[in-house]
Amino acid sequence: GITNNSTFTAGSGQYSFINNPQNLTGAFSIPHVFVNGVTVTNNGSVTVGTNFDVTGTWLQAAGTTLNLGGILSINSLNATAANNTVQYSGGSQAVFPTTYSNLTIAQTAGEASLGGNAFVNGTLTLSARNLNLSGFNLTLGTASPAVAGGPFTSTKMIIATGGSQLRKEFSAGGTFTFPIGDNFGTNDFSPIDVTVAGTVFAPSAYIGEGTGTCFRRTSTSIVDRDTEVDLANLESIKNHLSFKNPEERALVLQKIAELLNESQEEK
Repeated sequence: GITNNSTFTAGSGQYSFINNPQNLTGAFSIPHVFVNGVTVTNNGSVTVGTNFDVTGTWLQAAGTTLNLGGILSINSLNATAANNTVQYSGGSQAVFPTTYSNLTIAQTAGEASLGGNAFVNGTLTLSARNLNLSGFNLTLGTASPAVAGGPFTSTKMIIATGGSQLRKEFSAGGTFTFPIGDNFGTNDFSPIDVTVAGTVFAPSAYIGEGTGTCFRRTSTSIVDRDTEVDLANLESIKNHLSFKNPEERALVLQKIAELLNESQEEK
């Protein structure tokens, strides 16, 4: 392993980890990281400037930071350890589909795009530019607080179109703001606020929000919501939803009624 008691700043070359598992302890700034067939464990802070090429496995230890700039090619990223943070800070990057403790989007150009279904147990932060879910779902766990990085706008939001959903799990009553919008023609920021009351929830019960194509929110109309509530907990949760906008509530309750009818027909 490599232990650094200060900050190690590499030159412009490639740093390869190819023979044995390695541990990085301390602070490192490396332009090009190549991991082939082994596991590299980050026990401190690693910043990658131009290229992160992992055909092996990158493992985040608890309380660590991985800051990813440039081009990404990732085979395996284990980022579940408590209070570790992975930050995507390049331009138009693909966010690797895995389970994160904390996830930060800080793009310098374009927008980040989700590469598959992903889960965040801790804090999701939008520091700069948009995160496009790209047809996949991003789920925030029961312990996840409100999405950080606001105020949110059409240039800093979560784009949830094409069947994508931002999902929030609930194990108790609470409120949550979904900072979502669409990119139909031009970007349109149309968040939704949800309040859930109650004390008994099925495991992994969630509310999912996405934007549909039937309506758009303007000064006189509203985006049609692709709203999903976990069917296992649907009956108990549907009467505990409240919204600032009555039109939003009507659309959501209509969708829930359709889901309930479909569920009964399948039985």
